[in-house]
Amino acid sequence: MTEKKTEKPTQRERVDAVIDRINALAHEHAAINFSAAMRGLVKMEKSLAKSIRAAKVNDSFDIVQQRGPRLKFNGRLIAEVEHETGTSGVHYLHLEIFETNAGALIAVSTFFREFDTEDRSVSALVVHPMDDVQAMHFAVMEHFRWSHYARKMAGKLGWDLSLEVE
Repeated sequence: MTEKKTEKPTQRERVDAVIDRINALAHEHAAINFSAAMRGLVKMEKSLAKSIRAAKVNDSFDIVQQRGPRLKFNGRLIAEVEHETGTSGVHYLHLEIFETNAGALIAVSTFFREFDTEDRSVSALVVHPMDDVQAMHFAVMEHFRWSHYARKMAGKLGWDLSLEVE
């Protein structure tokens, strides 16, 4: 009697199977509560995009601001946080900190409404490399208005936000 060997599915087949299951669950959930299903899918998409960005050490970025120059650079995303805000509909505030290959820091804040990927308010600050690293960190924090969420990112990065005054 010969044994039938079962071939292991390829990575692509495994990913496709998971996507099919997610698709079925999303349709089932959307029939019950469309808004909650969409929020879940949007969060899942952002989480996947975040893990892809984190895996890339040196990537090209292109940030288009409403007011200010378009920023193109090579570097990596070193921290990000997203917060749900607003009372009239769901709004999101997305904060990101990038480090360029040359050592500059780029702080980006994006404000957008749920399900509206076209209407985004993006503002960025470029902090050029300098000997005073804490001054660079403080400039990033100023851009984010020293918000709780910015402090959270700074803490994860190990930044010292204390200032000794004589």
